[in-house]
Amino acid sequence: EFAIEKQQETIDSLLQKQIDSKRRTISYALIGGLLVLLVVLWMGFQRNRALNKINQLLAQKNQEIHLQNERLATSNDELRQFAHVTSHDLREPLRSIGGFATLLERRFNGELDTKTREYLDFIRTGVRRMDALLADLLAYSAIGILEQKFEPVSIEQIISEIIEKFHAE
Repeated sequence: EFAIEKQQETIDSLLQKQIDSKRRTISYALIGGLLVLLVVLWMGFQRNRALNKINQLLAQKNQEIHLQNERLATSNDELRQFAHVTSHDLREPLRSIGGFATLLERRFNGELDTKTREYLDFIRTGVRRMDALLADLLAYSAIGILEQKFEPVSIEQIISEIIEKFHAE
């Protein structure tokens, strides 16, 4: 009986050690799991902080871009207005030049030699070209304000006009 009791005590002791070992293993696993969970939470927190900083920077840059776009729009409006006013103001003296060239031709029609007529033609051609350029500048200043209508153009006609314009040069 004593030997059986001794063996029973040994078995009970071994069972208790086994239970204690399982408890320690479970405790270590729980502590390890908690540590892993804490590390994951800390990494998530750090990632969230970094994303918040990035979002703040993006919001700031978007605000700067918005302000630059507003400044650019204002600058474009001022440039359009300047081109509009300038083209109008430059057309008036141009009309005077064309008008005086026409008056000279009418007044001295019979007295003009070929070279003088050619010079008056150059003046009128230059006035027409400058007037067309100013009209184009005026049309350009209206881009974005008025709806533009596009139409086909004749390349041959454009080339002919260019050759005509630079023929004297």
